[in-house]
Amino acid sequence: IETAEEVGRFNGFLHLLEAAGMVEVLEGEGPFTVFAPVDEAFGQLPPGVLEWLLAEENGNVLETIIQSHIVPGAALLAQDLLDHEVEVETLGGAMLAVGGTAGVILVLPLEATITEVNERAEPKSEAIPVSAIVVETPQDAVAGAVLSMVPTGQELTPVAMVVEPDIEADNGVIHGIDLVLLPPEALRSF
Repeated sequence: IETAEEVGRFNGFLHLLEAAGMVEVLEGEGPFTVFAPVDEAFGQLPPGVLEWLLAEENGNVLETIIQSHIVPGAALLAQDLLDHEVEVETLGGAMLAVGGTAGVILVLPLEATITEVNERAEPKSEAIPVSAIVVETPQDAVAGAVLSMVPTGQELTPVAMVVEPDIEADNGVIHGIDLVLLPPEALRSF
């Protein structure tokens, strides 16, 4: 928490942590890898989402979203994430695919919900795995590209790019990402 405050680019994420009552978690022993949205990422949220998340009655949804940004039990540095893909479990139990090449690291939720209709026309929802996207162009070429959404089945899944890697803290590491990860299941009632 102190490290994120010192950097000064994570004020929105720190505000959400406080609103969710999760500051103490990240003040714990760790180690943690935190994929923290930089302040500019909050400007990309759909209109009204931030206010909706901060409403007291949506505390559980906010906690789920915060948990999807925190990987407990490991302090993964950029060197651990480049040139291959890793699957990591978040604090809330969701899975993220993290991978990169050519200096670009992308973070992608591993499960997306799809609705499948079988012969009896009974809808069935199931989770399907999604491969991480590995970008093979130099970072400068990717920086201006739109990489925020990737189709997975019938939904769009957010893809975040690490824009500020390896901010080391006493109990882990922070990677600044350019997008707030919003699991679709957390926003169904929005």
